[in-house]
Amino acid sequence: MKRMRLVAVVVAAALCTALVSTGVTGAGAQGSVRGVTDTEIKVAGLVQASQFASADVEIGAKAAFDAAGPINGRTINYSETADDKADASTNLSEARRLVQQEQVFGIVPVLTPVLGPAADFLEQQKVPTVGWAIAEAFCDKDYLFGFTGCIVPPDSIPNTGDTWGKLLDAAYKAQGDSKGAKGKTAAVITEDNDTGKKGNIEIAFQAKKAGFKVTYKKASLPAPPAVVGDYSPFVSDILSSNGGQAPDAVFVVTSFPNVLGMDTALKAANFTGVITNAVIRLAARGPRQGRLGVHAVRPARVGQPGDHEDRRPAQGGGCDDRHADHAGRVLLGRHVRQDREEGG
Repeated sequence: MKRMRLVAVVVAAALCTALVSTGVTGAGAQGSVRGVTDTEIKVAGLVQASQFASADVEIGAKAAFDAAGPINGRTINYSETADDKADASTNLSEARRLVQQEQVFGIVPVLTPVLGPAADFLEQQKVPTVGWAIAEAFCDKDYLFGFTGCIVPPDSIPNTGDTWGKLLDAAYKAQGDSKGAKGKTAAVITEDNDTGKKGNIEIAFQAKKAGFKVTYKKASLPAPPAVVGDYSPFVSDILSSNGGQAPDAVFVVTSFPNVLGMDTALKAANFTGVITNAVIRLAARGPRQGRLGVHAVRPARVGQPGDHEDRRPAQGGGCDDRHADHAGRVLLGRHVRQDREEGG
């Protein structure tokens, strides 16, 4: 519930900021703004349904907007959840349909790794767009907001976050290991698509920054809608990557189906180290796992000193200050300078 409320507040903040920028500062405001009336703001979602179930997204979005409450007296009308079918061209055509035909004010949430040309279209049309920034097209845009920041930055942005590695380092220390991640080994596996290849570089850097020695770093898993029938070859490679031994931790940076598949396969192979992902918290098994064994990590946290830069959206026009305050702390993360080397 807390997480849902946080995302709702961030979404409301982005919409609030966009309303100010378009001059819609209160009920009864003059002028015509696409998708905005005196009583409501019309939005829709855009997802890859093979990764994120459209029905569940719709239920969650509506509940989140109900929790956020009205903005300037306007309720948020969540009209539909479009499916891009894991195709960038379909993603663009659905974005165009939502904006030009359905006349939505904003697209919330966006949950897809194939957001490409659509991002440029949404930016040009000044469409407030909020989602999980698992595509680099979210980065360096004025109208696209990733609620975990720019987590797969393009080559033009020589920075990345370091939160995920720090969280595992802190988790080890909380379990009584004073060295934390220092001296431990890690594997990073992602999917074989553009987002996975970029993410592999970023997460491997975060692991090394925290003190891990990265023994395996591959963007090798087929991405949805492809179905992996046998995870054992990937698990076998990982469990022998540390000089023939298993690493201490495995970062599974994949979609929901592959998170479940890798988790099951690693446990079946008697892996007793840390399995960490950014999608779902799974039950830990094995004698050495305990509470540290399996956990989900959002790659950006709210209000953690040193993790975020305080880039607050403009306030004014009657928007609730709590919206702007939360958004300033969560929309964009502070990044640490680094050289993202393909083989590093």
